[in-house]
Amino acid sequence: MDNKTTVVIISILAALLVAGGAFFYVKKTSEPEVVDFNIDLGYVKAVADLKLPGVLKDKKPILVDDLNDLNKWVEEEDYEYNKWAITTKGELEVKNGVLSRKSAGNSGLKLKDFEIVDGAVVVRARVTQKPETGAVGFRVHVRNGEEHWSHGYGLNTSSYSYELSAWHGKDKGKSATLAPTPAKAYLVPESSWMTVVVVIQGNKLSYYHDGELVAEVTDEGKSYAKGGVFLSLTHFVEIDKVLVYKF
Repeated sequence: MDNKTTVVIISILAALLVAGGAFFYVKKTSEPEVVDFNIDLGYVKAVADLKLPGVLKDKKPILVDDLNDLNKWVEEEDYEYNKWAITTKGELEVKNGVLSRKSAGNSGLKLKDFEIVDGAVVVRARVTQKPETGAVGFRVHVRNGEEHWSHGYGLNTSSYSYELSAWHGKDKGKSATLAPTPAKAYLVPESSWMTVVVVIQGNKLSYYHDGELVAEVTDEGKSYAKGGVFLSLTHFVEIDKVLVYKF
């Protein structure tokens, strides 16, 4: 068969295939993976050692404090109630990016010029040792409009138990209180670093520990609409990171 005959046969076959609706599928080779160079590496680093709940997925914090200093905070002045020293100033210290209290007691500090409506506060903390008596722990208050930690919505978590409440001042009680019965503690002394998250949405306050929902409570009275972020911590507590989200 000469070359001319071969070309004619191939042309006829091609025409028949087209007429019959036949087609060929050519499998594409796998495409190279595209690297997103727009990833916020600062954000990735900020959350790398945290166990965050799903509610914060795809959200970025508006504040990340690695606590190399206390420049973003104002320490609370000495605060007493019925001659009981609730917080004492001058006992906080920061070493190697870790915040702690030097002696037995409580210290309070508030974010400077900061207001939150709906959002979340993330605290990475641990309890270094078990006290001989009593309990140790820390508080996270949101929508705090006062200069003391005993106002606003908040979480009190300790080596004894935890409590979610709307605090109205030490001498004015609290509302929307939720505490486990019997008491259950999530701050375990001499354990590894823990991620504690407080979420405020509307009048609902939620507590997450290492990414899992522990409890939530709704304040029907809607006591606080907005306010600051306040922390209070005792001795034997170390905090090395605080993040704040706004929704």
